[in-house]
Amino acid sequence: MKVIGYKAMADCNDLASLRARSEIARISDNVYLSNFFAAKCHAKIAAVGITHILVCAQELPHALANDERLTYESLKLADNPGAQLPLAQALAFIASSHAAGGRVLCHCAAGGSRSAAVVIAWVMQERNLTYDEALAAVRKQRSVQPNMGFEAQLRAWEKHLTAAALPRLDAKSTAAPPPSHDLPVNVAEREPAL
Repeated sequence: MKVIGYKAMADCNDLASLRARSEIARISDNVYLSNFFAAKCHAKIAAVGITHILVCAQELPHALANDERLTYESLKLADNPGAQLPLAQALAFIASSHAAGGRVLCHCAAGGSRSAAVVIAWVMQERNLTYDEALAAVRKQRSVQPNMGFEAQLRAWEKHLTAAALPRLDAKSTAAPPPSHDLPVNVAEREPAL
């Protein structure tokens, strides 16, 4: 491994690093991450009980499409900073695999940017983590680095998730109202209790 700043990057001349990139990383009991080489290896897929495969690369085929036990979904996603992450489609597929009691493998060509970005978004949502926390959690399992465009989108996703988690006050709410600026600030200004 070469360390560049705080980011660990695999040395492509290191055979051990290349082998590691072709392994399937367990992110949770039901979510796994890999590259295309691992995703086309039936023995590896079967060993971890994969039932659903999310292909996060527009150029890649369904490598094991002839296996009727596998359910596939493909994202039209290029690995460039201008590409939009189709998070709604990706997260819906992951949720449907969970609902079916399955295990989903998310992969792209190298398993480091596109599929990693999708998995990081899922980790952020499921574990209520920030982008940096989710990235660190995924990196404990696999060396990943979403491209800068995906990183920006995931930071926006973080803001969306944070805003969605804020409590809302509406007419039906029984929550106490926010403090009023008309109330006395000094305790001595308050009316005595009866």
